Amino acid sequence: MNESNAPAAEIIGSTSQFVIDPLESAITNTAQAIVDADGMTLMILQSHLKKLCDLQLTQLSDK
Repeated sequence: MNESNAPAAEIIGSTSQFVIDPLESAITNTAQAIVDADGMTLMILQSHLKKLCDLQLTQLSDK
């Protein structure tokens, strides 16, 4: 397998590390924060999560 086609974990080596997509990480972190949020904070996080998901859908549809 040529290195440019190798999965990220193989390129890094035997450390079993994976490259995490920053957008995916932001979605996960925001969704987790929503669990404990209420009031205005909850509304802000919900809006932020919607924007992040919309951005991810746009990126996926462009591929």
